[in-house]
Amino acid sequence: MPKEDSVKKGVLICCAAASVGFAGLPAMAKDGVAITLPDQRVAVLSEGDLEAASMGSYSVAVFKDAQLLHFDAGAVFSRNGTIFRDDGKLRAKFADITGDGIQALVLSKLTAGSGKYLEVDALRIDAGSVRLLTRVQTDTHHDEIAELKAACRRGACSPK
Repeated sequence: MPKEDSVKKGVLICCAAASVGFAGLPAMAKDGVAITLPDQRVAVLSEGDLEAASMGSYSVAVFKDAQLLHFDAGAVFSRNGTIFRDDGKLRAKFADITGDGIQALVLSKLTAGSGKYLEVDALRIDAGSVRLLTRVQTDTHHDEIAELKAACRRGACSPK
């Protein structure tokens, strides 16, 4: 075997061994939170690194398995406020806002300041895609699910 081929073979063996070793390690995201979706896939949600807590972006990465090995879809969205409560838990729930029987992921973002204003996103998570259905501005005194449903009835939900 030529020396060049044996070097290539050694590099491949080394890379394969390293990838097998890493596959057993737990997946981590800085301040990310994993939630189980209604269809049993797992979504990891996190706010952007190095961003202000009051505004920036958040990401949604969807995996086909609980071990977070098989990525399915993902997206990054702007945010005004934080998706996390003071206890570190997500402000998230699932609801059928379009009337089609499909549960949207609803994320409420509490804005900075004392007004208790919320920016609320409804996300449709399908096989291979994450998309924003609609976004509403409200406050903690109103039902954000009712606000999202009303927005869809007014035609403010993105089409399929």
